[in-house]
Amino acid sequence: MKKLYTAILFFIFLGSAFGQQNRKELPELNAGEKVFVDYTSSLVFPGEYLYYKVYLLDEATKGLSNLSKIAYVKMINEEGKSVFTHKINTNNGSGNGDFFVPTNIASGTYKLIAFTNWMFNKNPTNYFSATIFVINPYTTKRNNSLKRIAQIDSTTRENIGEKGPDASILSLSKNGSFSKREQVTISLDTTKIAEGNYSLSVTKKSNFQSSDKTTISNFAESYISSSSNENISEENYLPELRGDLFRGKISALSRDLDVNNRSLAISVPTENFKLKISNTNEEGVFYFNLEPRQSVDELFIQVLGSQAEEFNVSLDSLPNFDYSALDFPALEINSAMKEEIVNRSIQNQVENSYYSIKPDTLKLMDREVPFFGSKDIEVFPLDDYTRFPTVKETFIEVITSAKIRKNKNDKSVFGVYARNSDITFNSSALLLVDGLYIENTEALMNYSATKIDRIEVVRDEYYYGSKIFGGVISIETKEKDFVENYQAASLNKFDIIPVQTPKNYYKVDYEDQDLGRIPDFRRQLLWQPNLSGFEPIQFYTSDVEGVYTITLQGIDNNGNRVFDQKEFEVK
Repeated sequence: MKKLYTAILFFIFLGSAFGQQNRKELPELNAGEKVFVDYTSSLVFPGEYLYYKVYLLDEATKGLSNLSKIAYVKMINEEGKSVFTHKINTNNGSGNGDFFVPTNIASGTYKLIAFTNWMFNKNPTNYFSATIFVINPYTTKRNNSLKRIAQIDSTTRENIGEKGPDASILSLSKNGSFSKREQVTISLDTTKIAEGNYSLSVTKKSNFQSSDKTTISNFAESYISSSSNENISEENYLPELRGDLFRGKISALSRDLDVNNRSLAISVPTENFKLKISNTNEEGVFYFNLEPRQSVDELFIQVLGSQAEEFNVSLDSLPNFDYSALDFPALEINSAMKEEIVNRSIQNQVENSYYSIKPDTLKLMDREVPFFGSKDIEVFPLDDYTRFPTVKETFIEVITSAKIRKNKNDKSVFGVYARNSDITFNSSALLLVDGLYIENTEALMNYSATKIDRIEVVRDEYYYGSKIFGGVISIETKEKDFVENYQAASLNKFDIIPVQTPKNYYKVDYEDQDLGRIPDFRRQLLWQPNLSGFEPIQFYTSDVEGVYTITLQGIDNNGNRVFDQKEFEVK
């Protein structure tokens, strides 16, 4: 195992080609991991959220895995087509996300799928799966799994109480039932639970029959007994050890062109923009990583150097897992369920109409230090200077530490003056506009400077990947829209799956918030994907009567699975 990790890290830091390779080249692939997904409900309606948390499990230790830093969660229909695909940051062995059920989804049975690229090495069926039912009264579209023959489950209101194998970890401020909009306090018995990684959910129990949810307890039993070290996949994927790993390939339009050792610039033009420089191997394959905290849905790749426009660039898709053996049990409904379906749908519409009052919020990311560092950056906010029409004139009149000159081929070159010198000129600076690497500088000469917010200059040599730059010039536009209009023959845009941005999930508080006149039709009363500490947890019931289930599950720091459930009623 140690030998495998050492080899992987060696390849990463050398920037060598790695990722999808022939299985004979990577004989040690026994470092297995599995994915378990804790999801809040197996039955959803349009207008509701499906919340989930991903746990990465080490097959050897049975605890959390620190191997992959990215996991993938998707929902597929009977035909194997994706409803959504999410990319989750699992930097500490777990991560979470959510899916808002749209009004155009067909009623029927779906599968919630989760995996890491590394899991594909076991075999193409090595993934987590769970059944999700969707009832959508807003459309006549339906899957083949929808059958109008079922009856309401008459047992759902019986046996209210403790349900889990670790029963009695959870206790409530009172037993039995609660009134609408009443505060509930959950306490955890710290003698029966150790520090670990847990989630806590409080959701209304459905009156419809649905498949039993997979819990971390029964999941662990099934995967431990079925684990195998046999590798039957013809292709191997390395784990995403440092974040979001991409593999691509360039191909030449002419046989006379060599694809080996070509440099590429990968630009991620966001507020916290990033630049990666990657080199191809003899097959034209290249790799790069993006940090998992970056949530971006597009990037730009350029082949650098002469004849760059004579190459095509492609990025690999996700591993092709085999979903053909999945069973899609029938979703059974009948006319007797009409009233509940209508009521639930109306409640969802009302609740969503007040979303602006009770919103979930994204966790804001601080502006990062530029990838080229923050030391000795000269900043020129152009509003502080006399404005000139073009970039060319601005560099002549305003930017004292950098200039534009013509090279021997009569091409414009952006360069900087060496530090403490207004004479020594370092040509070929790294030129960025809104984070986009610019090699065709002529396209920038007549760009309107009125659109530019500021220009930053670094007057030191900058080493990045295999490239050496005489300095750095970073131009930021006011609207951050330069890339939308920039054209270059070698520029390739790729839409990618963004990493899910962490959220702060809204929590009703009737004491501190003036919500007396606001309808409250929440069915998910609480969702804490990352339970921190064992202090009492408080939440409020809603206006929706019925039985609710509290579910606590996760893994303690010793690798033990923990699962407990408790039910109460709202009257």
